[in-house]
Amino acid sequence: MSTYNLDAFLKPASVALVGASRRAGSVGAIAAKNLAAFPGRVFLVNHHLAPDADAGVYPAVDQLPSAPELAIIAVPAPVVPSIISDLGKLGTRAVVVLSAGFSETSAGSAGKTLLARLLAAAHVTGMRILGPNCIGILAPHAGLNAGFAQVLPPPGRIAFLSQSGAVLTTLIDWANARGVGFASMVSLGEMAETDVADWLDFLATDAQTDAILLYLESVTNARKFMSAARHASRLKPVIVLKSGRSPAAAKAAASHSGALAGGDAVFDAAFRRAGIQRVATLMHMLEAAETLAHAQPLQGEALALVTNGGGMGVLAADQLLAVGGRLAELGAGTLAALDAALPAAWSHGNPVDIIGDAGPDRYRAALGVLLDAAEVDAVAVMYCPTGLGGPAAAAEGVRAELGKHPAHKPVLASWLGPVAAAAARQPFAGLGVPNFDTPEALVRGFMQLATRQRQQVHLSETVPAFPLRGESQRQEVRRLIEGWLRDGVDWLDEADAKHLLAVAGFAVNESRRARTPQEAKTVALAMPGPYAVKILSPDLLHKSDVGGVALNVETAEEVARVTAGMIGRLRTAYPDARLAGVSVQRMVDRANAQELIAGLTLDPVFGPVIVFGAGGVTVEAVDDTAIALPPLNVNLARDLVERTRICRVLAGAKGRLQPIDMDALLALLVRLSELVCEFPEIVDLDLNPVLAGPDGVIALDARVRLRPASGNAIDRLAIVPYPRELEQPFQLPDGTRCRLRPIRPEDETPMREAFMKLSPESRYLRMFGMLKELPHEMAARATQIDYDREMAFVISEDKPAGQAALYGGVRLISDANREYGEFAITVIDTLAGHGIGRRLMKVIIDYATSIGIREITGFVLSDNLPMLALCRDLGFQLTSTEGGIIKVRLRLR
Repeated sequence: MSTYNLDAFLKPASVALVGASRRAGSVGAIAAKNLAAFPGRVFLVNHHLAPDADAGVYPAVDQLPSAPELAIIAVPAPVVPSIISDLGKLGTRAVVVLSAGFSETSAGSAGKTLLARLLAAAHVTGMRILGPNCIGILAPHAGLNAGFAQVLPPPGRIAFLSQSGAVLTTLIDWANARGVGFASMVSLGEMAETDVADWLDFLATDAQTDAILLYLESVTNARKFMSAARHASRLKPVIVLKSGRSPAAAKAAASHSGALAGGDAVFDAAFRRAGIQRVATLMHMLEAAETLAHAQPLQGEALALVTNGGGMGVLAADQLLAVGGRLAELGAGTLAALDAALPAAWSHGNPVDIIGDAGPDRYRAALGVLLDAAEVDAVAVMYCPTGLGGPAAAAEGVRAELGKHPAHKPVLASWLGPVAAAAARQPFAGLGVPNFDTPEALVRGFMQLATRQRQQVHLSETVPAFPLRGESQRQEVRRLIEGWLRDGVDWLDEADAKHLLAVAGFAVNESRRARTPQEAKTVALAMPGPYAVKILSPDLLHKSDVGGVALNVETAEEVARVTAGMIGRLRTAYPDARLAGVSVQRMVDRANAQELIAGLTLDPVFGPVIVFGAGGVTVEAVDDTAIALPPLNVNLARDLVERTRICRVLAGAKGRLQPIDMDALLALLVRLSELVCEFPEIVDLDLNPVLAGPDGVIALDARVRLRPASGNAIDRLAIVPYPRELEQPFQLPDGTRCRLRPIRPEDETPMREAFMKLSPESRYLRMFGMLKELPHEMAARATQIDYDREMAFVISEDKPAGQAALYGGVRLISDANREYGEFAITVIDTLAGHGIGRRLMKVIIDYATSIGIREITGFVLSDNLPMLALCRDLGFQLTSTEGGIIKVRLRLR
């Protein structure tokens, strides 16, 4: 991630257009016209134009009188690298390359060579490049249209990033027609240097941006994208429209898990994990812009509907309930207040139908009651055209009532019909009231606010404790995998796959291999029946293709006959298939149990993904699965389960079906995630079926595919997992054995308990204020970190996270460029003065050095004399700031 110099795209003091033209209709002419309104200094560069210093016209870049902060290039591709070089020598910080001709698709290997030269020239000075082959960048607050978009939209608080110029210019037209303002609009082009993730990082902390819209066609670096998206969505809403939905990836899959994890479904899972809301159509994105531009954030989801047309109110209510929304249940006091304010024929419920002849006073009265109602979290006001009350007057009534409630709860509107909508636009402007064309659009707008609130709650949920897999288990799994790979094994058969899983801690139904019918009989005689018999062949994708599964086989003799039949059918149907024999296993009691599937497959963009859902032989036909990106914790595993239809069955049915052991199922999914994160050699895995019942879960069948790993375990993951390799033993002064380790999400409760052990003075010195307890939301954010951009080490008891007490910790948060980091440190009072703080500071300094941080800083109260002395001793420079706070700074490189 790098936000370096991106501010020069949006707030330049000067701009140069290289390739300016007076030829009507040319890109250079349109871009020059667009720059005419820019209030800063503008240079127009073209050797075909007559030089005119007074008009800012120059024949070449090297003849400019000063360095433009931003340059726009609209010249043929072959000369662009040399222009980039000349601009770099002047000191230009950012360049928009409008020119095309740099991709292999359009220009072959010559285009690729040109692009390499362009990037090399920019890299010399750290210049940032937008494009090539883009429309440009628009910054309405700065009066900047740096490109050939038709016009600037109004200034506002929304940013828009687009991988399509056509989508961007369409949104401009719509925004101007609706009066929706934008803080910035960025046409990303081919993303040769700056990409989606860079801009998400920048906009996440941009003071002029309250929300981000994103049109996405592809992701080129999944790790970078996920880290930036997770960071941005914690701070402000991010809405994405992703194109390119295609089942092609599923058709090429080689397992159930692969077939169920189509490419677009993986994007859905990635967006969900990142906290991004996805919309389905361009119109929905435009509606999202309307919502984000105007509406207040929700504090709850209980919606009250006000309408002068009962039918439209019912349509809106139906749509709300169909998509998982909630109508407010109006209390007795609210109903009485509405009775007093409305005609006797009003609906006496929610939706609040105020009758077709409603005028502004009735709208005002109903809205006022609902804004004061504690059981109502938001109000949606609708107007249906009638001959009895005008749309402008009704809108004025809403406006007048909102004027009496300056800190009102969210209000949304739907003035139906183009005439009514136009009449309402002016009264609603600036009131924080988005206006929608249809009841369905109104509900979608409200649900975007509701989804945002749900995401924030979900992100801060306390994570239950869950122990990591033991080191001895990990080593044994490693030994097995390396042995199979040495022997050239690709797909493990069922017996080997189950052995691997059993060693890794999964409950499996033991399978014994037999190569002949007689061997199968002998194996069966050694275990109680009835039996299950399954064909074993590395060349057979699905056993059912040759009738290769037999259940409830009663006797050993029948096991032998079944085995002979399976082998014969395999030889007939697939004469070249390799035969490893059959597996014989004891049947498992299926009473009160459900067949599930759990697996993993590799996505070409996001790497490993976890698949879960309804299993058995009909798994693909039933198509009831959900997908998640690893790593998983218990909460994320539960969310994965709850996104399937079979989840309702797993919860049980009163008097008919007992609930399954959900803790055991969640443990299986977390263990599966650990396997994915720890062993990159595992590239495909199916547990199907997994039998889940009241007494636990057990895998009845399994397939595992191995491949030699390239790189380390985390290289293929889109989200960095817990860095177990950074754990180390730690001993307290009294000899207590502890662990110094990275923080885990499960540490939230122990962190809050440790905070309570701090003296009031220590809390003040650490938090720069009096805080009686550490709020849940703050502790959740402090423990659920992105290890790719943040690190926190804690001293904990030598117990599983969530069960282990914490004695102190140190944290480092780096900037998106990974050049600067800010540290914070806490040690409980009983350990103060024993050198614990010094040891923690050395740990975080070493860690910062190892990841290339240039400088770390911290802020210390001037009263915290021991900490200031420690910083001086470690080589920090101290600088006084306002409010009795000392900034400490240590240069690392």
